[in-house]
Amino acid sequence: LNASHDKIISVLKDYGITKKKVEIWGSGRPTRDFLWSSDVAEACLFVLDRFSVIQNVDSQYNNSHINIGTGSEISIKELCLLIKNIVNYNGSFYFNDSKPDGTMCKLIDIEKIKKMGWKPTITLDEGLIKMYEFYKN
Repeated sequence: LNASHDKIISVLKDYGITKKKVEIWGSGRPTRDFLWSSDVAEACLFVLDRFSVIQNVDSQYNNSHINIGTGSEISIKELCLLIKNIVNYNGSFYFNDSKPDGTMCKLIDIEKIKKMGWKPTITLDEGLIKMYEFYKN
């Protein structure tokens, strides 16, 4: 092991991460909607390409926002279990209830953009696997 590796291990331990356990702030019950970055970019371009046409056809889009997301939620606990499976982590999780949960639900209503014909292409599982492979290599 070299000095930089030792430094990384030290920082991870400061954040409650070891080979045997990972500390996660809160209860694990809050839910989130995760979207892959290329899907965000594609959705922005999709809306920009079609917005002026749709605005003339359907007044609900006039002076309005259009949410970009998946429309699906996953709890932090479920997300941790999914990541644990993807990276083959054999340790345990410790949900630290003394730390805040934050907003309990962050689920995006994507009905407008779905009606326009857009949907995400990368699932959460696929995105996590891509990210893991990127950092692993």
